[in-house]
Amino acid sequence: MVHISQIPLAGRYLGDGIPRWLFNGHAALILFFVMSGYVLFGAMRRTIPDGGFNASTFIINRVFRIYPAAILSVLMFSSAFWWFGYPQWPTDGSGLRLLLANIVLIDVSLNGVMWTLRVEVLAIPVMIVAYLLWRSYGEAILWLLFVVLAALSFSKSYNHLLDDFNTLPLHSFIAGMIAVVSWKSWLPEQPRNATILFY
Repeated sequence: MVHISQIPLAGRYLGDGIPRWLFNGHAALILFFVMSGYVLFGAMRRTIPDGGFNASTFIINRVFRIYPAAILSVLMFSSAFWWFGYPQWPTDGSGLRLLLANIVLIDVSLNGVMWTLRVEVLAIPVMIVAYLLWRSYGEAILWLLFVVLAALSFSKSYNHLLDDFNTLPLHSFIAGMIAVVSWKSWLPEQPRNATILFY
């Protein structure tokens, strides 16, 4: 949805003419970040020892999950921009610096959609801290982190810490973590014999 809504069409983007409630690519992306937080929380419980501070396995797994695709995408886009002389590729000799900045996701100007991967990278230390705090203080600390980060998401200066175009929805990952911890309390208790229907 995000990619489709960003297709240029007659001087505008395709998503500009579609009602936001019908085709909200940003909302779909936020939901993806929530699901990512849900899945990554499970990965943390497998790779970070209970109450421990050794998160190296989790970090290495995330780096090898994110960066190969990011590097390939940046190389493909930059090659096309350079070959066809697109204005995204600088002519002042700073192309290599731009390429490296995009590869490590400091800059996302060669492929703007890569800002989502940059958010995923920034979420790694936030989620590790949240996980370790959860191990020590329980579910309430996750709710506190979510409220703080969600409140910050309404601040323009917070949202544009990295650039002027993209948001910083780190609270979405914490929402996914909360879903893992709290989902049983959200569902009404079912009679034990009701589970037979699902076998």
